Amino acid sequence: MNKTTPELLVRLAKDLIRSRYDKAGHHSVVAAVLLTKNGNVYQALNVGTYQPSISTCAEIVAIGLAHTAELDMEIDTIVAVREIGR
Repeated sequence: MNKTTPELLVRLAKDLIRSRYDKAGHHSVVAAVLLTKNGNVYQALNVGTYQPSISTCAEIVAIGLAHTAELDMEIDTIVAVREIGR
């Protein structure tokens, strides 16, 4: 049984966005944390640009990381927080 709780995932996402938030440019404003059914955790930030049409959300980045690392990846839980942990 997996002991990683949704609350822990939210805390990890808050810690990530606090450590990476760019107050000047606001490029990365969302952090996502994904838990796979295998128990692995992947953390990601959105990829913001000045051209919104080519920006990528943090959830998609986390899914891409997990899928790259695990051939048979299944998502258990994914959470996302915006800016300084809101």
